[in-house]
Amino acid sequence: MDIDQPQQKVVSPDSVHTKCSSPIARSPVNYLSNQTFAQKLLQNDMFPNMVDALVVDAELLDETIPENSEKNFILITAADLIRLYSPWQSSLIVKLMGLKLGYPILKQKLQDLWKLSEELIMIDLGCDFYLIKFAQMQNMLNVLHDGPWFIFNNFLSVQKWEPKFVSSQARITHTAIWTHLL
Repeated sequence: MDIDQPQQKVVSPDSVHTKCSSPIARSPVNYLSNQTFAQKLLQNDMFPNMVDALVVDAELLDETIPENSEKNFILITAADLIRLYSPWQSSLIVKLMGLKLGYPILKQKLQDLWKLSEELIMIDLGCDFYLIKFAQMQNMLNVLHDGPWFIFNNFLSVQKWEPKFVSSQARITHTAIWTHLL
């Protein structure tokens, strides 16, 4: 390599990320796996084993260790994270695919569609993602597992809340598909 030539940076398509771009991420498919489709789905976080107790995982513990030695770092213990995350454990993140609706219209459609036994609490997360907070865990489980949900013939993506969700970086990488056989 000639030292007068500037180094060229190699950029893969996966490393380029535009804000609020396509929600569908392309991930490699392992065709050689011996697992059935159902086994893969059940191992995925999309269908978690729902329990009332909050389980501390390694991701929570990693946040207590500063990655760098900046002066502005606030140490948060795993116990503090559990306390901060616990009110959101019965929440879902939703996105209406292929159609943008205003906040009040979407909220009314969700209330009509789900017929909840409580008031719908909805928070706009940006990039057409919304957080739905439930007071009753049973309502959250019904919405999560009784789908698929459609509004104006557009699919409503529903996923369990996750602590480090950033709507501008979110990608919908998988979804369960239902078919109606006639």
